[in-house]
Amino acid sequence: MNNIMPASSQAPAELRSRIVQYEEILKQFPQLDVPVTQYFSRGVYVRQVDIPAGTLLTGKIHKYPCISVVLTGACEVITEQGPTIVQAPAIFESPAGVKRAGRCIIDCRWITIHPYEGAELDEAAMCDLFHVDDFDQVTPNNDDYAALCEEFGMHDSVIRDVSELTHDYEPIPTFDLWEVKDSPINDKGVFALVPYPVGAVIGVARNEGKRTQLGKYVNHSAEPNAQHIFHGLDSVVQIAIRPIRPGDEITNNYRRSFMMHRELHGGTS
Repeated sequence: MNNIMPASSQAPAELRSRIVQYEEILKQFPQLDVPVTQYFSRGVYVRQVDIPAGTLLTGKIHKYPCISVVLTGACEVITEQGPTIVQAPAIFESPAGVKRAGRCIIDCRWITIHPYEGAELDEAAMCDLFHVDDFDQVTPNNDDYAALCEEFGMHDSVIRDVSELTHDYEPIPTFDLWEVKDSPINDKGVFALVPYPVGAVIGVARNEGKRTQLGKYVNHSAEPNAQHIFHGLDSVVQIAIRPIRPGDEITNNYRRSFMMHRELHGGTS
């Protein structure tokens, strides 16, 4: 596996392509029937997969965000954000659009939890509801970003032009807490290098009117893991509103930031 997808330094788009290539290679070999167990409760669908040690596998593309719980075992996993070892007990959010490739190290029981209000369907039908075959079918952030632009009467090109301005940009030391690199959402993004619990301060996004990397490169998400907290008119701090793991992209909902900015500056945008 390491010879096929070796470098965590690769750009997310390249890693994503490698995972798809890896899946095509695996399809040339005999396929293992991995047991899947379903559980339904009011408003919740739970999908349990039991993976034998030594299994090489890829996952389907998540159509919506969900919660992953690893109850037993361990897997070597790679996504477009790079490789990691997931070892039980573990619980984390799987964002929409994620696709994994991996190798099971120790017999693993992996559970995903999804909001669901419909009928109890068979495994194949439920799989079709929550997964897609192509990354282009996952567009919640793009759709929400377009809606946001319309709501505030701003064109995407204007937002991009503002983000490229340099006169109000003043980088700050990252202290190896986060980094700027290629993003699957849009060009560049900010990625955590350490875990951030809910409420933790990630850093300063704007300092006395000057944008930092957190003010320039944090991308929009319909379901962000961070948000801006304004201190006066010209200073902004970024805090975590969901648990953030090392390797996660730090995202913000621009809608909330625009609204707070307008409130503080008397309706200007």
